[in-house]
Amino acid sequence: MPTVAVVDGVKIRFYPNDHPPPHFHAEVGGHRASIHIQTLKVLRGSLPENKRRAVVEWASERKDLLTETFVRAIEKLPLEPPAMSELPRIVSASPVIYGVLKLVFTDGYEGVVDVRPILAEGEVFEYLRRDPKHFDQVAVSEYGHSIFWLDDSGYEIDFGADSLRRDCEKQAEVHRLMAS
Repeated sequence: MPTVAVVDGVKIRFYPNDHPPPHFHAEVGGHRASIHIQTLKVLRGSLPENKRRAVVEWASERKDLLTETFVRAIEKLPLEPPAMSELPRIVSASPVIYGVLKLVFTDGYEGVVDVRPILAEGEVFEYLRRDPKHFDQVAVSEYGHSIFWLDDSGYEIDFGADSLRRDCEKQAEVHRLMAS
């Protein structure tokens, strides 16, 4: 089941042969939830509150697109309707130094993002901290919605394209201001 978007680290997915009411699946860490598209209420499962809020805010602006994607999933059509192309997607990710990536997006934007402050915290990033060479194994997801690393147990450590694009732009602005 492909991930159609990653919102603040939460994977947004649709299952083929799913059932009404129209909903999507949100997954992060060990948390999973089914979220009703029109009401944005959690139907089943749970997410950490800050992640749930981020997903609901994101989905509230895309209800028509999400409904269309749900219909495509249950009809076993490709899940990439034309409007999905409006979301930021990553074409390539290259390590610059440990914790810093050069990213290229489908719209031609290129940026450098420093994720060292994020990697410094949280148990999930221990694999990348344990051996900085692991950072060099960054990969881009199938549709470019995220970048990821697989740890020794096959657990996916990922960052969403939307948050990386936002961070690239913010960090570029800070550098521009510092240089002027």
